[in-house]
Amino acid sequence: MASDLGAELIAALDRSCRLILIASRASAESRYVDAEVRHLVDAGRLDDVRVVVLEKTADGAVPLPPVLARVVSQGWEPLWLDAERTSRPDQQAVVRLAAGMLGVSFDALWRRDVRRRITGLLAAAAALVLVASVVGAVLVRQRDATDELRTAHQESAFRAYLTQATVDKVREDDPGRPPPDVQIDILRSDDLNGDSWMDFFAINRTPGFCGSGGCATEAYLGEGDGRYRVVANLFGSGAPHTRAADGGYKQILTAFYSVDGEPVYSVFRWNGTEYALYRFEFCNGVRLEYCSRPVLITPRADDERTTLPLTEKSKVLAGPASGSPPVRVMEAAGDYGVFVGTVEGGAWLLIDVLKARAGFVRRSDATR
Repeated sequence: MASDLGAELIAALDRSCRLILIASRASAESRYVDAEVRHLVDAGRLDDVRVVVLEKTADGAVPLPPVLARVVSQGWEPLWLDAERTSRPDQQAVVRLAAGMLGVSFDALWRRDVRRRITGLLAAAAALVLVASVVGAVLVRQRDATDELRTAHQESAFRAYLTQATVDKVREDDPGRPPPDVQIDILRSDDLNGDSWMDFFAINRTPGFCGSGGCATEAYLGEGDGRYRVVANLFGSGAPHTRAADGGYKQILTAFYSVDGEPVYSVFRWNGTEYALYRFEFCNGVRLEYCSRPVLITPRADDERTTLPLTEKSKVLAGPASGSPPVRVMEAAGDYGVFVGTVEGGAWLLIDVLKARAGFVRRSDATR
């Protein structure tokens, strides 16, 4: 509304030739931006509005302030420039916007001979685009700050939820016990399914909530309205990672086993109701973010034996190849390893030798 605008701003709008709207989530939600556009619409100057698209919504729509969204829905088509996912619009796109602002044809402005005759006009247009870029940068920073504030707010709400759930659990199990000293470690926040609700990886270190083997890392899926659901138990694992995957849910990667000091990543994927172990990946010294061709390992089937006796000549190696160095020298026949999974191709097995320290053996060297 005009009352949201100061007298000086209204006067500046009345003197302006064009209004450049930076289309983003932040500007679409700003009542001041809506008031500026409404002032021009009420003055019959709708065609003086130019739109620079900085970002789009999840469904691909251009976020617009309410007054502009209404006139677009009624059939008005603005002159706009798509700058989404670019730090700087390309020259042709800038000239196209400048042509609309200056009232000349794009072809005329683009041709070299005409560009030389209207250098002054282009300089003026470049200044306008520079202003638009500065405003865009401000809106990007505003959006980032808003996202950071939203994440911090959701993390605080989750911590309060898990703290209260812990207190309620203690009261239920032991009504006479004093309120516990709740200790919550939030290892990571992420949006696992793209629904804008943050999801969390947390460890509950409150006394009585950890077993003799340590504390479990659990993944909580945010469902809105203060509701959360445990969708993965990553007991004994290291810090979780996530990566994009088909199907709308990110994959979760965490390390439980290690081979000669190098992690074997347990990969969990969404099965429709929760996260389940999908496979193991071994990068053999390559950092996870650069590991494009990991060794793929299929977890053992539930009906297969969990332990394998190893022959005297069996060697537990640091990789599924004959030339790999040993990670443990067998001392005598009858030693056992826990069967973890089968390396792609079937010739090698991954076994747990001792307390998640693992290695590879040839299938032919392991007897059943």
